[in-house]
Amino acid sequence: MQGLDLVVVIGGAILVGGLVARRLRVPPSLVLLVLGSALGFIPGLGGVELPSDLVLLLFLPVLLYWESLITSLREIRRNLRRGHPQSAATPFRQRVPGAWAGFRGAVSLALALGLPAETAAGDPLPARDLIVTATFVVILFTLLVQGLTMPAVVRWARLPADPTELDEELLAEQATVQAVPDELPAAARRIDSDPDTVARVEREYRARLERIHRSEDDPAEARREEGELDRGIALRRELLPVGRDALVRLRDEGRIDDVVLRRVQRRLDLQELRLDEE
Repeated sequence: MQGLDLVVVIGGAILVGGLVARRLRVPPSLVLLVLGSALGFIPGLGGVELPSDLVLLLFLPVLLYWESLITSLREIRRNLRRGHPQSAATPFRQRVPGAWAGFRGAVSLALALGLPAETAAGDPLPARDLIVTATFVVILFTLLVQGLTMPAVVRWARLPADPTELDEELLAEQATVQAVPDELPAAARRIDSDPDTVARVEREYRARLERIHRSEDDPAEARREEGELDRGIALRRELLPVGRDALVRLRDEGRIDDVVLRRVQRRLDLQELRLDEE
């Protein structure tokens, strides 16, 4: 099989694996592992050998970059603080999920495959096959044992809810809403808004601000009060399917084409997203 054909087959297997994992609600890495193993038994598929230097130069930086994206700098700074009271007060069973999910296999496999096959003297590198095999076994254990048992471990740990999450969310919402009234007159003049529109927008923002109740001293007191604005949002959200059904009927009757259908559907989707964020 030619190189381009092999790339197409592997790319198709990755797409199919992602869809199957989503349908079966299993880790995608587990499905990709099974599909990758199955590809090795296809006659004529052949193998791909990459120089170890190429593996280190191309694949390892990508894996390290991905790890940098999913790693929280805030968590790193917190762990670097000596004698952090939260670390000392965390019960043992609540630390177990972090330790159980802490194994990584991608970087380890890249490093193992990056080992040269021969030494500088031309002799075979001792124990290279053993290192690659042991790395693969660890990765397999991580996927099959740790990955499949992670939900049970999390349930066993009985992790408490973050008491500051709602307070931080309300703080962010409060700051964004409070910044609007000062800028509202200037923005209205820039786009030549009429006074009724400006007054209505100002009332909406003030109503959102009145719903927020939080204390700087006690994050547990943070709450969002339900009011007339929330009831209006719930009513508009309930009416969205009615508009979508009417839109599809117009398309089915031939009165609008698919381009207009998708354009208006996109507006309805954006409206629903805005309602969900209110």
